[in-house]
Amino acid sequence: APLLVFPGGDHDAGRPTAQRNVVDFAGRTGYVQTALDAGVPIVPVVSIGGHENQLYLARGRRLAQYTGLRALARVSVLPITVGLPWGPALGLIAPLNIPLPTKIVTHVLPPVDIVAEFGPDPDRRAVDQHVRKLMQAELDELAKQRRFPVIG
Repeated sequence: APLLVFPGGDHDAGRPTAQRNVVDFAGRTGYVQTALDAGVPIVPVVSIGGHENQLYLARGRRLAQYTGLRALARVSVLPITVGLPWGPALGLIAPLNIPLPTKIVTHVLPPVDIVAEFGPDPDRRAVDQHVRKLMQAELDELAKQRRFPVIG
């Protein structure tokens, strides 16, 4: 069955607005092993626009740790955002703010056949670096085409 994996998880979703166009999986490479174990290629998918619904000031890693959410719910970030109508908010109450309208554009890149490109016993970090490089190049192109958050 098809499987969609978000290696960056909450780390990626909670990144600050200043880093909205940076592919960052926080060093997570388990997706590479998952693809190898299943004998399937990695099909990178890149989206732009999702981080324009509010102003994300910080990931809030320390907040997640100090509140106990890191241990309790495996949440490594508690984003600090600014939105309407309530202004500043923490990750848990940020949904109370009304998201700004955004245009999200998603591109599906060509599959990466790990074994064909890296051999039968590849270095997961090398594969991850290659996949992120492809994704970052595509995200950079999408960012160049972006004119205005709502219009795209």
